[in-house]
Amino acid sequence: MTIKFLVTLLCFGCFCLTHLSAETNRFDSSKLDMYRQDCSSKIAEGCFNIGIAYFLGDGFEKNDAKAKEYLQTAYNLEPKNTFFAATLARLYYYEYRTKGSNDSLDKALKFFNETCDKGERSSCIMLGDIYEFGDNNIKIDLNKAMAYYKKSCNLKDIEGCNKFNNLKKR
Repeated sequence: MTIKFLVTLLCFGCFCLTHLSAETNRFDSSKLDMYRQDCSSKIAEGCFNIGIAYFLGDGFEKNDAKAKEYLQTAYNLEPKNTFFAATLARLYYYEYRTKGSNDSLDKALKFFNETCDKGERSSCIMLGDIYEFGDNNIKIDLNKAMAYYKKSCNLKDIEGCNKFNNLKKR
């Protein structure tokens, strides 16, 4: 495994965990039941929380396919929710990095671009990272990387500003 892959996996896990309840990092069964009810009632956040639980294996056996299904449902219910779309982008990128699916890469880039354009700073940073470091299917493009970092910096993201300034100094 490459360092970049491990960082990507860690970042996705941290991104998911920060969304979970501040009181606990574990779902209890009563919350899962509530999320199931919410999701079946077409409440997007319930579907989103079940998707995260499946991804983390928290309250369910870890199941990336089910995670994607529930996260996609949440996004379909609230397509303007940039957090849902950014999380789905990260899941597709994780799937691409673990399984090599070019279809997943295309979807990840689509969602990252969509959410970056709508002001989701972390998506701009992910795009910057993708183009700064490249990988098998993405060529390094420092101009694109700088543009995405600059965009996140313009959105008042300190990490984006630091990455932009560091890349500019190279």
